[in-house]
Amino acid sequence: MLAYNRLLQACCTIALLLFVSCGEDEQSNAMNEHADSELLTELSSNDQELNLSQQLPLEFELSNSDRSEYRSTLNGIYQELTTDEQAVGSSPAADPTESCDRCGRETGFLPALEISIEQFLHVEMKALTFGLVSWSIDQDELANAIEDILGSESPETIAMSYRLTLVRVDMTEISEEMAMLATNGELLANESSDAISVSRVVTTSEEMGLTLDHGFSYLLFVNATETSTKLSSLASAPVLIHCFEGAHDQDNGGCVQITNL
Repeated sequence: MLAYNRLLQACCTIALLLFVSCGEDEQSNAMNEHADSELLTELSSNDQELNLSQQLPLEFELSNSDRSEYRSTLNGIYQELTTDEQAVGSSPAADPTESCDRCGRETGFLPALEISIEQFLHVEMKALTFGLVSWSIDQDELANAIEDILGSESPETIAMSYRLTLVRVDMTEISEEMAMLATNGELLANESSDAISVSRVVTTSEEMGLTLDHGFSYLLFVNATETSTKLSSLASAPVLIHCFEGAHDQDNGGCVQITNL
Protein backbone atom coordinates (compact mmCIF):
# COMPACT_ATOMS: atom_id res chain seq x y z
CA MET A 1 0.00 0.00 0.00
CA LEU A 2 2.91 2.36 0.78
CA ALA A 3 4.44 1.73 -2.62
CA TYR A 4 1.05 2.22 -4.28
CA ASN A 5 0.59 5.54 -2.51
CA ARG A 6 4.06 6.65 -3.56
CA LEU A 7 3.24 5.78 -7.16
CA LEU A 8 0.04 7.83 -7.05
CA GLN A 9 1.94 10.71 -5.46
CA ALA A 10 4.52 10.58 -8.24
CA CYS A 11 1.79 10.37 -10.89
CA CYS A 12 0.11 13.41 -9.39
CA THR A 13 3.42 15.29 -9.41
CA ILE A 14 3.87 14.64 -13.12
CA ALA A 15 0.22 15.44 -13.79
CA LEU A 16 0.66 18.80 -12.09
CA LEU A 17 3.77 19.51 -14.13
CA LEU A 18 2.06 18.66 -17.39
CA PHE A 19 -1.58 19.66 -17.03
CA VAL A 20 -2.16 22.19 -14.25
CA SER A 21 -1.82 25.18 -16.56
CA CYS A 22 -3.21 25.66 -20.04
CA GLY A 23 -1.00 27.42 -22.52
CA GLU A 24 2.63 26.68 -23.31
CA ASP A 25 4.49 26.51 -19.99
CA GLU A 26 8.02 25.11 -19.86
CA GLN A 27 8.92 23.54 -16.53
CA SER A 28 12.41 23.31 -15.06
CA ASN A 29 14.64 20.31 -15.78
CA ALA A 30 15.27 19.53 -12.14
CA MET A 31 11.61 19.30 -11.11
CA ASN A 32 10.55 17.14 -14.04
CA GLU A 33 13.51 14.78 -13.90
CA HIS A 34 13.03 14.25 -10.15
CA ALA A 35 9.35 13.34 -10.57
CA ASP A 36 10.06 11.21 -13.62
CA SER A 37 12.92 9.37 -11.93
CA GLU A 38 10.84 8.67 -8.83
CA LEU A 39 7.97 7.20 -10.81
CA LEU A 40 10.17 5.08 -13.08
CA THR A 41 12.01 3.73 -10.02
CA GLU A 42 8.71 2.73 -8.41
CA LEU A 43 7.57 0.95 -11.55
CA SER A 44 10.78 -1.00 -12.03
CA SER A 45 11.01 -2.14 -8.41
CA ASN A 46 7.36 -2.70 -7.49
CA ASP A 47 5.56 -3.93 -10.64
CA GLN A 48 4.03 -6.99 -9.02
CA GLU A 49 3.22 -5.33 -5.72
CA LEU A 50 1.41 -2.46 -7.46
CA ASN A 51 -0.72 -4.88 -9.48
CA LEU A 52 -0.61 -2.87 -12.71
CA SER A 53 -2.09 -4.46 -15.81
CA GLN A 54 -1.12 -4.08 -19.46
CA GLN A 55 -3.74 -1.99 -21.26
CA LEU A 56 -3.79 -3.76 -24.62
CA PRO A 57 -5.90 -5.30 -25.90
CA LEU A 58 -8.96 -3.49 -24.61
CA GLU A 59 -12.53 -4.77 -24.73
CA PHE A 60 -13.45 -1.90 -27.04
CA GLU A 61 -11.78 0.24 -29.66
CA LEU A 62 -12.45 3.30 -31.77
CA SER A 63 -14.72 2.93 -34.75
CA ASN A 64 -13.18 3.68 -38.14
CA SER A 65 -15.09 6.96 -38.37
CA ASP A 66 -14.03 8.10 -34.89
CA ARG A 67 -10.46 7.03 -35.55
CA SER A 68 -10.40 9.07 -38.76
CA GLU A 69 -11.95 12.10 -37.05
CA TYR A 70 -9.58 12.01 -34.08
CA ARG A 71 -6.56 11.49 -36.30
CA SER A 72 -7.55 14.40 -38.56
CA THR A 73 -8.12 16.75 -35.61
CA LEU A 74 -4.92 15.84 -33.77
CA ASN A 75 -2.77 15.93 -36.90
CA GLY A 76 -4.18 19.36 -37.73
CA ILE A 77 -3.21 20.65 -34.28
CA TYR A 78 0.26 19.18 -34.78
CA GLN A 79 0.62 20.93 -38.14
CA GLU A 80 -0.44 24.24 -36.59
CA LEU A 81 1.97 23.93 -33.66
CA THR A 82 4.89 23.13 -35.97
CA THR A 83 4.11 25.52 -38.85
CA ASP A 84 7.04 27.82 -38.09
CA GLU A 85 9.44 24.89 -37.91
CA GLN A 86 8.22 23.51 -41.22
CA ALA A 87 8.78 26.91 -42.85
CA VAL A 88 12.35 26.96 -41.52
CA GLY A 89 12.96 23.41 -42.69
CA SER A 90 11.84 24.21 -46.24
CA SER A 91 13.80 27.49 -46.54
CA PRO A 92 17.47 27.83 -47.58
CA ALA A 93 19.82 27.16 -44.68
CA ALA A 94 20.88 30.24 -42.72
CA ASP A 95 24.01 30.62 -40.64
CA PRO A 96 23.09 29.17 -37.22
CA THR A 97 26.11 30.84 -35.61
CA GLU A 98 24.70 34.32 -36.24
CA SER A 99 23.34 36.10 -33.18
CA CYS A 100 19.72 35.06 -32.90
CA ASP A 101 17.49 34.27 -29.96
CA ARG A 102 15.12 31.48 -31.02
CA CYS A 103 14.34 33.20 -34.32
CA GLY A 104 14.55 29.94 -36.22
CA ARG A 105 18.02 30.11 -37.69
CA GLU A 106 19.30 27.44 -35.34
CA THR A 107 16.28 25.18 -35.86
CA GLY A 108 16.23 22.18 -38.16
CA PHE A 109 19.95 21.52 -38.34
CA LEU A 110 19.93 18.41 -36.17
CA PRO A 111 18.40 15.09 -37.27
CA ALA A 112 14.82 14.45 -36.22
CA LEU A 113 14.05 12.14 -33.32
CA GLU A 114 11.99 8.99 -33.23
CA ILE A 115 9.41 8.91 -30.42
CA SER A 116 7.27 5.98 -29.34
CA ILE A 117 5.00 4.74 -26.57
CA GLU A 118 6.77 1.91 -24.78
CA GLN A 119 3.95 0.79 -22.51
CA PHE A 120 0.51 1.63 -21.17
CA LEU A 121 -0.12 0.68 -17.54
CA HIS A 122 -3.53 1.22 -15.96
CA VAL A 123 -3.56 2.33 -12.32
CA GLU A 124 -6.06 0.21 -10.40
CA MET A 125 -9.19 2.02 -9.16
CA LYS A 126 -8.19 5.24 -10.91
CA ALA A 127 -9.48 6.73 -14.17
CA LEU A 128 -6.00 7.20 -15.52
CA THR A 129 -3.26 5.29 -17.31
CA PHE A 130 0.48 5.59 -16.92
CA GLY A 131 2.21 5.89 -20.28
CA LEU A 132 5.94 5.42 -20.71
CA VAL A 133 7.22 7.34 -23.74
CA SER A 134 10.78 7.31 -25.06
CA TRP A 135 12.68 8.88 -27.92
CA SER A 136 16.07 8.53 -29.59
CA ILE A 137 18.34 10.38 -31.99
CA ASP A 138 20.98 8.87 -34.27
CA GLN A 139 24.24 9.74 -32.52
CA ASP A 140 26.41 9.41 -35.65
CA GLU A 141 24.10 11.65 -37.67
CA LEU A 142 24.01 14.10 -34.76
CA ALA A 143 27.80 14.35 -34.51
CA ASN A 144 28.18 14.66 -38.28
CA ALA A 145 25.55 17.39 -38.50
CA ILE A 146 27.22 19.49 -35.81
CA GLU A 147 30.66 19.00 -37.36
CA ASP A 148 29.40 19.94 -40.84
CA ILE A 149 28.02 23.21 -39.46
CA LEU A 150 30.64 24.24 -36.91
CA GLY A 151 33.75 22.42 -38.06
CA SER A 152 36.66 23.00 -35.67
CA GLU A 153 34.34 24.94 -33.34
CA SER A 154 32.24 21.83 -32.63
CA PRO A 155 31.95 21.05 -28.89
CA GLU A 156 34.13 18.25 -27.60
CA THR A 157 31.20 16.79 -25.68
CA ILE A 158 27.67 16.81 -27.06
CA ALA A 159 25.02 17.52 -24.42
CA MET A 160 21.37 17.18 -25.40
CA SER A 161 18.12 18.45 -23.96
CA TYR A 162 14.64 17.56 -25.17
CA ARG A 163 11.37 19.47 -25.20
CA LEU A 164 8.30 17.25 -25.02
CA THR A 165 5.05 18.88 -26.16
CA LEU A 166 1.85 17.32 -24.86
CA VAL A 167 -1.60 18.36 -26.11
CA ARG A 168 -4.71 17.13 -24.32
CA VAL A 169 -8.00 17.35 -26.22
CA ASP A 170 -11.54 16.71 -25.00
CA MET A 171 -13.04 15.44 -28.26
CA THR A 172 -16.57 15.62 -26.83
CA GLU A 173 -16.18 19.41 -26.74
CA ILE A 174 -14.90 19.72 -30.32
CA SER A 175 -17.73 20.95 -32.58
CA GLU A 176 -17.88 20.29 -36.32
CA GLU A 177 -16.69 23.83 -36.94
CA MET A 178 -13.76 23.38 -34.58
CA ALA A 179 -12.90 20.05 -36.18
CA MET A 180 -12.80 21.74 -39.59
CA LEU A 181 -10.54 24.49 -38.26
CA ALA A 182 -8.26 21.86 -36.73
CA THR A 183 -8.05 19.90 -39.97
CA ASN A 184 -7.00 23.11 -41.75
CA GLY A 185 -4.40 23.91 -39.10
CA GLU A 186 -6.30 26.97 -37.87
CA LEU A 187 -7.96 25.88 -34.62
CA LEU A 188 -5.56 27.33 -32.04
CA ALA A 189 -5.38 30.68 -33.82
CA ASN A 190 -9.18 31.04 -33.98
CA GLU A 191 -10.46 29.31 -30.84
CA SER A 192 -9.74 29.73 -27.15
CA SER A 193 -11.25 26.62 -25.66
CA ASP A 194 -10.99 24.73 -22.40
CA ALA A 195 -11.24 21.58 -24.52
CA ILE A 196 -7.56 21.93 -25.50
CA SER A 197 -4.48 22.38 -23.33
CA VAL A 198 -0.87 22.53 -24.51
CA SER A 199 2.00 21.84 -22.10
CA ARG A 200 5.74 21.58 -22.62
CA VAL A 201 8.37 19.88 -20.48
CA VAL A 202 12.14 20.18 -20.91
CA THR A 203 14.34 17.28 -19.81
CA THR A 204 17.74 15.73 -20.46
CA SER A 205 16.30 12.21 -20.17
CA GLU A 206 15.33 10.13 -23.21
CA GLU A 207 12.18 8.78 -21.59
CA MET A 208 9.35 10.11 -19.48
CA GLY A 209 6.31 8.85 -17.62
CA LEU A 210 2.99 10.57 -18.36
CA THR A 211 -0.33 10.36 -16.58
CA LEU A 212 -3.11 10.11 -19.16
CA ASP A 213 -6.63 10.82 -17.95
CA HIS A 214 -9.34 8.57 -19.34
CA GLY A 215 -11.85 10.32 -21.58
CA PHE A 216 -9.30 12.50 -23.41
CA SER A 217 -7.23 12.29 -26.57
CA TYR A 218 -3.55 13.20 -26.67
CA LEU A 219 -0.95 14.41 -29.15
CA LEU A 220 2.72 14.39 -28.27
CA PHE A 221 5.99 15.13 -30.06
CA VAL A 222 9.54 16.05 -29.10
CA ASN A 223 12.31 18.42 -30.24
CA ALA A 224 16.02 18.07 -29.51
CA THR A 225 18.54 20.83 -28.73
CA GLU A 226 22.31 20.65 -28.31
CA THR A 227 22.71 22.73 -25.17
CA SER A 228 26.02 24.47 -25.86
CA THR A 229 25.48 25.36 -29.54
CA LYS A 230 21.67 25.79 -29.33
CA LEU A 231 21.31 23.86 -32.59
CA SER A 232 17.88 22.22 -32.67
CA SER A 233 15.94 19.58 -34.56
CA LEU A 234 12.54 19.88 -36.13
CA ALA A 235 9.67 18.22 -34.27
CA SER A 236 9.46 14.45 -34.33
CA ALA A 237 6.57 12.75 -36.03
CA PRO A 238 3.53 12.93 -33.71
CA VAL A 239 2.20 10.18 -31.46
CA LEU A 240 -1.60 10.12 -31.23
CA ILE A 241 -3.43 8.53 -28.28
CA HIS A 242 -7.04 8.11 -27.22
CA CYS A 243 -8.02 7.11 -23.70
CA PHE A 244 -11.46 5.56 -23.16
CA GLU A 245 -13.52 6.40 -20.11
CA GLY A 246 -14.97 3.39 -18.34
CA ALA A 247 -18.55 3.03 -17.16
CA HIS A 248 -19.40 4.63 -13.81
CA ASP A 249 -19.67 1.27 -12.04
CA GLN A 250 -16.64 -0.29 -13.74
CA ASP A 251 -12.90 0.30 -13.87
CA ASN A 252 -12.42 -0.61 -17.53
CA GLY A 253 -11.09 2.55 -19.11
CA GLY A 254 -7.77 2.56 -20.90
CA CYS A 255 -5.62 4.03 -23.66
CA VAL A 256 -4.73 3.01 -27.20
CA GLN A 257 -2.40 4.52 -29.75
CA ILE A 258 -4.10 5.78 -32.90
CA THR A 259 -2.18 4.61 -35.95
CA ASN A 260 -1.03 7.73 -37.75
CA LEU A 261 -1.46 6.73 -41.42
